[in-house]
Amino acid sequence: MKTPTSASNEIATINEINFGQLYIRHLAKTHYHPKPASEWDNKARSFKNASGSLHSTYQQDFVSRLNISNCKTVLDVGCGAGTIGLSMADSVEHVYGLDYSKSMLEAFHANAINNDIRNVSTFHLSWENSWEEVPLCDIVIASRAMLVGDLKQALIKLNHHAKKRIYLTQSANPHFISPEILTAIGRDCIGMPDYIYTLNILYQLGIYPTLSYIESEHYSPPSISFDELVSNIEWSIGTLNDDEKTRLHTYYQQHIEGSDLPQKTTRKWAFISWKKE
Repeated sequence: MKTPTSASNEIATINEINFGQLYIRHLAKTHYHPKPASEWDNKARSFKNASGSLHSTYQQDFVSRLNISNCKTVLDVGCGAGTIGLSMADSVEHVYGLDYSKSMLEAFHANAINNDIRNVSTFHLSWENSWEEVPLCDIVIASRAMLVGDLKQALIKLNHHAKKRIYLTQSANPHFISPEILTAIGRDCIGMPDYIYTLNILYQLGIYPTLSYIESEHYSPPSISFDELVSNIEWSIGTLNDDEKTRLHTYYQQHIEGSDLPQKTTRKWAFISWKKE
């Protein structure tokens, strides 16, 4: 007979859950390892002179939700090549970009020059570094940059550096790769911790955010090669072993190879904002 669990060992209310620690434990179960700055440095080349990314539907949707009234300064955390921050430069006095990839910051400045934007400066820092030298700004944004080791500390950092408002997006999908592909290669993935953790951590910090969603579509070219597919998947979930590559090749032959249609992927992002009290 199963021994009843002692009531003292059970969680009685949601207030007894430490969502900051639960996030860390969840992330550990995914075997996620943060990407070194060098990997983003390698990607940065494709973002220089990428005017299209500065005017994407995602960027337009994100910026349209911002309230910048009576705001003079913006801090763009995880700024990358400036997709969001540079698009706000005409509306404020100064935009600060922060990223741990030096090459991404170079792309940020290159895109600023190409768009005749001069009221910007950058900080080469990571989430783990001290931000003491970074000025407090009216608005702090973090677009698709919240997959961090310690989510609670990251949120506290964003909140501290904002004078008025904070805006961020976080994945509303637990998987970065199609569930069909994960099943095909035999990966039993619990999925990444998502925005639900953010909402609960903010609640426990006494912050009451607003939530909405942004949907973005991405089309892979129909002529994608198997090697390109492997590269795309390994970027998201790590190195595939030989058996997984064999399984993936079978999936590729059955569903992708020879198709004359682009592969469409729709991704939903949670758009979370709050006012600085």
